[in-house]
Order: sequence, then C-alpha cells, then structure tokens
Amino acid sequence: MSTGQIKVQKDKVGKILRTDSNNLTEANLGAYSSSNFFNEGSLGEKTDLQKAQAVLRKKQEEFKDAEAKLSFLSRKIKDKEQSIADTDFEITTKEKKLERLQKDYQTHNQLIDSLGEISQKIQEDISKDSEYLEIERSRLKTLLTQLSLYEDSSKSYLDTQVKVRKAQLKLNTDKSELEDAKRQYELVSKYLDQKIPEIKAAQAEVDKYAAVEKAHRLAAQKQATLSAADKQLAEDNKLYQVDDKFYDKKGSVHTGYIVKSNYAFDQKGNVVGLLVDAPVTRMMKNAVARDEESASENSDLKITNMTFTATGMTEKPKED
Repeated sequence: MSTGQIKVQKDKVGKILRTDSNNLTEANLGAYSSSNFFNEGSLGEKTDLQKAQAVLRKKQEEFKDAEAKLSFLSRKIKDKEQSIADTDFEITTKEKKLERLQKDYQTHNQLIDSLGEISQKIQEDISKDSEYLEIERSRLKTLLTQLSLYEDSSKSYLDTQVKVRKAQLKLNTDKSELEDAKRQYELVSKYLDQKIPEIKAAQAEVDKYAAVEKAHRLAAQKQATLSAADKQLAEDNKLYQVDDKFYDKKGSVHTGYIVKSNYAFDQKGNVVGLLVDAPVTRMMKNAVARDEESASENSDLKITNMTFTATGMTEKPKED
C-alpha cells in the first residue's frame, strides 16, 4: 500500500467516525430533552435506548483505539521510508567515494610496482652513470612522495568499504521493519473495516429509540394542549387497538401510533383518533377477526413443526 493510498484510507475512516459521532450527539440531546415526558410504558423503551447508546459508545471507543494505532503505524511507515531514502542517499554517496578511492588504491599499487622496478634498475645501473643515478633518485623521491599521499586514500577506501557494508545492513533492517509496519497497517485497516458496520448498526439502534422517545414527547406535549377541534377529530376517528395494531372504522390497520389518555397520536404528535374498548363497525370487527384467525393458523403451523421428546420439545428437521 502506497503513502497516498494510506492517506485516502485514513481520511475515509476519519470522515465516517466524525459523521457517526455527530449523529450520536444529536441522538443524545434528543433523548435528554424528552426524558421528562415519558409515561405509559416508555420506561422499557428508554432502557433499550440506553443499552443501544452504551453499545455505540463501546464501538466508537474500539474504533478510536484502532484509529490511534493506524495513525501510529502511518507515522512509523513514513519515518521508515524517510530513513530508507536517507540511507539510499548515504550509500550512493559512499559508493561514489568508494569508486574514486578504489581508483586511487589501484594507482597506489601501480606506484608500488613501479617503485620496485625502479629500485631494481637503480641497483643495476648504480655504477654506470652517476648523472643517471641522480635522475633516478629524484624520480624515486617523487614516487615516495606520491606513495605517502595515496596511503591516506587507501586507508580511507578501506574505511569507506566498512561504512558501506554497515549502511547496507541498516538499509536491510529498515526495509524489513517497513514491511512489518505495512502488514500491521493492513491488519488494523481490516479491523476498522469490520468495525464500521458495527458502529452503523449501533447508531441505527440509537436513532430508532431516539425517534420513539421523540414521538412520545411530542404526543405528551400535544395531549396536554388538546383543542376542541383535536378532540372532535379524535371522536370522529374511533380506533380499536390489538397489540401494536390500530384498526379504524373501515377496517384499515395502522401501526406506530402513540397512546396518551386513550388518544392516539402519530410520530409527529398529531391527534389521529380515540381508542375504544371494542370494535364499533362491522368492517373493524371483521378485520380484527381476520387477523386473529391468521395469527392462530400461524401458531398452529409452528406447533405442527415441533416434535415432543422425553426431555422436551424440539423442532422437526426439514425434509430434503
């Protein structure tokens, strides 16, 4: 994974985390402002909301820990890449110096060979020509001076060889550590990808219960200030409740209503009807009977699919 890809992945995760955090803040503010308006069974829903909020907070803490580790690994990868670049530059510089010193080292060896040849020749010709001998002595002196100069270069060449080997070892170590950091980054990145759906699911639970609390709050506010027109509308729209279903006079089924003092309210806090103890029209009664019959058939079907044993009831295996 390149540095650019790492930055894109980090920005994407950061954006999702900031969005989920803002959603959680809005849900918490709505839940807190509605806490004084709960009645008629809202305590159970409030507990569910608190549980959902606790799950979301836990997921976000895990997400933040993973993001912190991801940030640390990103910095580590960047440092290692810079270290490798510096080491590569150092090796290149030292190799150039090594090449130059190697040439000096070869020249030094050539001078030694030449010096040996000249010394041998001087010994052979020493008795032949004194003038020639003086020339060769001068040449020998020059070679000795050059030899002294190149001795320092030879030593520097050998030292540089050692430094290059050490730099190469460091480079290999840095590359290994870089690969290890990238592997750790991939693991943390996959972990974050797994946590994002969990956080979204927890946020959805919070949003659901926050919406229920908001509906209860709006219904309570409306119930406290019902106008004559609201009461007349409720009187004209009788509703019969069975569990979470509300049947109107035409037998139509509605869900999601909030009940306050026998008045039914929709999710926006608007009055939609008045609850009655028994169906008031034939269509309402038929609709209730039809749903009860369907529920009874489903219950019988579920029992039929069970078998009884000495230790209890188990589900029958499905046929192929």
